[in-house]
Amino acid sequence: MPPLGKLEDPPINEVVCGVLFKPVAELDPVVLGSFWQLRRDAYPRREFKAPIAPQVPEGLLLQLSPDVGPLRTWLISKDDVLIIQVQHDRFYLNWRARQGEYPRFNDWDEKQGLLSKFLTELRAFTAFVSKELGEKVELQGLELAKVDRFDQGRHWHGAADLAALLPMLRPALDVAIAGTDPEVAVRLTMPLKDGSMDISIGGLARPGQPQNRALKLECRRSLRRVLSLDEVEEAMKASNTDLNDLFQRLVPDQKRFEKGWRP
Repeated sequence: MPPLGKLEDPPINEVVCGVLFKPVAELDPVVLGSFWQLRRDAYPRREFKAPIAPQVPEGLLLQLSPDVGPLRTWLISKDDVLIIQVQHDRFYLNWRARQGEYPRFNDWDEKQGLLSKFLTELRAFTAFVSKELGEKVELQGLELAKVDRFDQGRHWHGAADLAALLPMLRPALDVAIAGTDPEVAVRLTMPLKDGSMDISIGGLARPGQPQNRALKLECRRSLRRVLSLDEVEEAMKASNTDLNDLFQRLVPDQKRFEKGWRP
């Protein structure tokens, strides 16, 4: 398919770039306090979360287990848009939709994209581990996930139009009772020779607007192989191309994301 162009009003709600690495036992929240001091001007807030469990398929942030290792540390940017997540075996950078526009994934028009921000933070982290703990971060895979949010009344209206937005749902929605808004929950995992591609579709409540709902589409590309730090950029770009192609196939009507479009 032709490359996905820039959408005027993209539904993108969250992007997660991450790497998995050979566990570093000493990399706990106490040690990461020193890393926070280095990044504190840009990431003034921090939180602790339960670690992501390695034995289950990882959802974006949520599929967690309380007993799989040291806590996960969040460093949160001043504008609440970026989050650095670190635990003993993985490193993520999240972008979250707030007031500003999505910075795009790749650099463009001399502006830094999300991938460049991720690579900058990853290099700072690996340098810290080397200096502080005397250990090399040995990469064992990467993940790229994108979450799109389709709001009822903005991107779709009713079950029939939802089937037009996401044609893969049409056979099921065609048998829905007229006038009802069915709940949607779909998960697909497609094993690949070097990892997997995952699709998750589910409903979300809209705060303060219980009469309207949103649908969340989460697509994730996982790569499971040993990588050098120099290989991460091209591997992430290839994963981004895979996810853009998948988005185009799942959501073929791109006119819905033009400014002023109404269902």
